[in-house]
Amino acid sequence: MTTEYFSESEVSQVLLGLNENGFYTKLYPGERDFIEAVLHGSFEKLPRPRKLVYNAARSGTGPGRKSLVPAFCAFESIAVCNSDSYVVSLARNKFHVQGILRSLGIPVPESWLFDAKQGWLLGKKPPESTGLIAKPSYESSSIGLSNASIGRISAEYEHFLRRTSDALRQPLIVQQFIPGLEVEVPIIDFGSGPLALGPISITLQGQAELGHRILDYEIVERDGYGFDVPNSLASNTIMRIRAAAIAAFSAIGIRALGRVDFRVSSADGPFYVTDIATSPYLVQHSSFAFSFRRENLGHADLMGALVAANAKRYGWI
Repeated sequence: MTTEYFSESEVSQVLLGLNENGFYTKLYPGERDFIEAVLHGSFEKLPRPRKLVYNAARSGTGPGRKSLVPAFCAFESIAVCNSDSYVVSLARNKFHVQGILRSLGIPVPESWLFDAKQGWLLGKKPPESTGLIAKPSYESSSIGLSNASIGRISAEYEHFLRRTSDALRQPLIVQQFIPGLEVEVPIIDFGSGPLALGPISITLQGQAELGHRILDYEIVERDGYGFDVPNSLASNTIMRIRAAAIAAFSAIGIRALGRVDFRVSSADGPFYVTDIATSPYLVQHSSFAFSFRRENLGHADLMGALVAANAKRYGWI
């Protein structure tokens, strides 16, 4: 699970970015620390009249594990940077998200669900001719992903699915695999509707055309990937990707800030939404930070934008 946790350097980046804007910051190492501070009154005594919680806690495994802090804050009437607990929990279920987006005509890969104990959901399994990629249903940061995750239906591949599902104690979403580019679209809503920033391509060894390569667990753990502008994409494709990103952001109900991920098969498409993030990484090694650097804006500007979007959301400005 380590790829989801912040390193000390990443924590420092977030705190420094907030401090450079003049914001008072208080770090709580985990959900329990924060909840106890609220219940015992020390949170209320922090020396600022308006308090805004930025939740990056990722303790535990399984569905809904990031919804605890938003739910608790709603109960205590505390403002949070994140979407509400329902949206945060929903977004962690990749199979449900894909179903919602498909029902609204937003392009997503064909998807099936496999569980170690129950097998294929409703007995429906992919055709043998379809290239596939298997992902844990409730995780992010490439947890559970390796080259073995890519394959086609066979006894050996289903054995891999069963072992992985059992080890991670959750079902796997098995998607049609899309060779090509991997693209992330950062989105901010300052109160007048979601704004999709320019798509950012993920690079491996400096190359944006990934083909059949993916960001597996080992690559993500060592930050062994980069970012670039997807110059190979046609301008009309970029426009349609941004529109699809805004549609997905709105359909799931994300607030203030989020990210929508795609696989793009060629310069003219087609493209498919493969994942969404209600609390995307805002550290310096992220597509959000890369987008801001392209506009000659620093990391402090990104953290200021996070606060500004939520301050507008709560009617503080």
